[in-house]
Amino acid sequence: MPTLVRDYDTLLLYNNFGGCSNVCFDDNLGYFSLDNNVTIDCLNVTCNTIVTNDLTIDNNLLVCQNLTVNGNACFVNDLDLNGKKVLFANVYSQECDLPDANTYHGMFAHVHSTGKGYFAHAGSWHKIIDQDSSTTTDLTEGTNLYYTDARSRSALCGTGDITYCDTTGEINVTTYKSSDFDTDFSNKSTTDLAEGTNLYYTNARARLALCGTGDITYCDTTGEINVTTYKSTDFDTDFSGKFTCDLAECGNLYYTDARSRLALCGGTGVTYCDTTGEISIGQDVNTTSNVTFNDVTVCGSLLSDDITASNVFICGDLTVTGTTTTVCSNVVAINDINLTLACNATTPLLADGGGITLNGANACLFYSSTTDTWNLNKNLTANIIGQVSDISNHYTCDLTECINLYYTDARSRLALCGTGDITYCDTTGEISVTTYKSSDFDTDFSNKSTTDLAEGTNLYYTDARVRLALCGTGDITYCNTTGEISVTTYKSSDFDTDFSGKFTCDLAECGNLYYTDARSRLALCGTGDITYCDTTGEINVTTYKSTDFDTDFSGKFTCDLAECGNLYYTDARVDTRFNNSSIGSLCDVSLIGISDGRVLAYNQISGQFEPVDPATGGGGGTTICDIVFSLCETNYIVPENFVATGTTSCFTLSYDYHQYSSLVYLNSIWQRPGCDYTLSNCILNFATTPDSGDIVYARAFSRFDVPDGTITLNKLAQGTFVVECLTGNGSTCTFALSQDPGDVTHMQVAVGGLMQRPGSSYNLTYSAGNPYITFTSPPDNTVDIEVYLNRLVTPIFGITNDNLNLTYTSDQYTGNGGDVCYTIPDGHNNNSVLVFLNGLLMPPTEYCVTGTTLQFNTAPLSCQEIDIRYMPV
Repeated sequence: MPTLVRDYDTLLLYNNFGGCSNVCFDDNLGYFSLDNNVTIDCLNVTCNTIVTNDLTIDNNLLVCQNLTVNGNACFVNDLDLNGKKVLFANVYSQECDLPDANTYHGMFAHVHSTGKGYFAHAGSWHKIIDQDSSTTTDLTEGTNLYYTDARSRSALCGTGDITYCDTTGEINVTTYKSSDFDTDFSNKSTTDLAEGTNLYYTNARARLALCGTGDITYCDTTGEINVTTYKSTDFDTDFSGKFTCDLAECGNLYYTDARSRLALCGGTGVTYCDTTGEISIGQDVNTTSNVTFNDVTVCGSLLSDDITASNVFICGDLTVTGTTTTVCSNVVAINDINLTLACNATTPLLADGGGITLNGANACLFYSSTTDTWNLNKNLTANIIGQVSDISNHYTCDLTECINLYYTDARSRLALCGTGDITYCDTTGEISVTTYKSSDFDTDFSNKSTTDLAEGTNLYYTDARVRLALCGTGDITYCNTTGEISVTTYKSSDFDTDFSGKFTCDLAECGNLYYTDARSRLALCGTGDITYCDTTGEINVTTYKSTDFDTDFSGKFTCDLAECGNLYYTDARVDTRFNNSSIGSLCDVSLIGISDGRVLAYNQISGQFEPVDPATGGGGGTTICDIVFSLCETNYIVPENFVATGTTSCFTLSYDYHQYSSLVYLNSIWQRPGCDYTLSNCILNFATTPDSGDIVYARAFSRFDVPDGTITLNKLAQGTFVVECLTGNGSTCTFALSQDPGDVTHMQVAVGGLMQRPGSSYNLTYSAGNPYITFTSPPDNTVDIEVYLNRLVTPIFGITNDNLNLTYTSDQYTGNGGDVCYTIPDGHNNNSVLVFLNGLLMPPTEYCVTGTTLQFNTAPLSCQEIDIRYMPV
């Protein structure tokens, strides 16, 4: 074997590639110095040595003193420093500078650019995550998914009054609010509300509530109200039975002879006595007397019976200014040689139609202004002087034609022509006249108005003329300027006027009472959700709010809620899960070759626990005798409580344990490991920062005591827990599992974050030897399913199922609202029992264990289920 031997001041190297090389001893430094590259099999350094260049050792190196290598040192086998430290700077600038991971498998290095540590394994470099500067960004997501809003939102759903949007994460609780009441109330009517002491309106009730007095008559059957007002007809009736003697004389004096005589006096030519009332003139006016007047003016009509006399002589002119003058004499003699008609006419048009009409014969001589001729509507018989007027005894053949030519059709037709409205044919002699017909008049008349026709004796209507033609008397007042007619009757407006000056204090209170706050408040009451104070009149409607639900919910227990898909905890279910577990069903345990006296030991090569002989050992040359067990009975991890500040999501635990072997509650609500929180290096990190004041409760359930005191808990590694993350599709009931949990009780299953009950909600089934979870009904579409395979896999050599013969028991009680103390087995403390109230885990601070008594701080409610589970002690 090649060796290095010190021969006084020289080291001799045997089997070096140069044969033997001299190694000089430096007296000043006190070191041996090897100047050339050195390659040896084994080297034992017992004195200070310096290798100036490279040093290669194919086998072992034992260094007892200082060894300095200025070049590269290559060790093919182990480097044994005899228990001393190795100080070296394994620093690389970039990740790309790291050496080959296959060659340096297991090497640790530091990369300066990233500030991280690395180790070589399986042909690649792996970054080491440190506690202070690493984040989840540095850890690749595996089966335990990181929190995202989308994942968290899709894990929830809403039913009943809770609506949930898995896109925005918005949760709405449909509580019954005032707006809901308004909506429901708007769809109701008095028909939907039974009549109570406050009666509904009916015509009969309303009519019976009224009566009439005085001028008001009222029928409570029909509801008809009549008011007897004083009208003009009433006045006429009353007036017809009255006389002037019934009306005292005032400004308007009654008639008396004396008053009448005194009211008259005599004028010119008239003598009057106001005592006797006698009137006399200066001549005799008897019926036989001749009476002479200079001028007589008659205003109005002068009829034959107005003047009674044998003869009336008018010596002067007689002027009649009336409209019609009628002379009934049989003979009228007029001396005037020219009788003038239409004396006021100034144009032919004004004289048009004037003439003489003979009644009876309807014979008329009249003037036509159109043709400016006199016309007769009867034949005229007369002797014509000058021209022959009657040639009935002659013919045209008796008179020779001269200048005045005889008539012929041709001459006559040629002599005519038509103009204007007349069309004429001189060949046929046909004359067509466009005559003015009634239709023409209608057409022209339709284009005319009263504006086009001059006003004559028949006057046109004007407001002023009509207004002046009217007057008002009695209760009727009339203005002939505006034409306004007012009838002074006692109307509703008069009543309104009188009523406007009245107040309720003017009308004595009778059967219909006046309103007062006290009366109004006493007339109301509240029932159901409505509370009412008849002193203040305050009305409160108790709507069902989330706080009401919280109050109601706080008084409920699992016994009030029927068991369905999510099963409740029972001892039987837990016991079944534990009793059906077998160490042989674990995925990393092989029972091939098992026999009496053999124990399970971990084989690093196969990665499994295998039966071995305790004497010969197994798993890399370690025997059972090499492992020392000393178990401490009281080595429990004490549960820890924190009060959140609202500013951090991280809490530091006193002990480090795996997140899947932990129980974490936030405000007594169970949190899901890997989803709601992570636990690593004693740091409990919530996915969402708890609110200020929230209570955080953490404890471990993978640590246990073995009562024989032979194995310490420090020798027990934490169990291996597998989490299966599945997704429902609304139709599938069966899902494949990656590992066999061995029994349905070895699984914890959450659907949409809600724990499920084994047996009634799901079962463990097998097909072709492969494990499956089968639900009794298909989970909803897109709902998250989490399956925790929490069988304990003990990675400690030599521990058999018989060694850990653990027994789990429990007791159940029912609260009565008064008792706080309950009996439990001896030997337990606060931290070795799990206490559930209606399925809700209670923190140890809520109870105290002393001997065989468990005492609650507050008595459990009546009918509240108490479940006490005892951990092995």
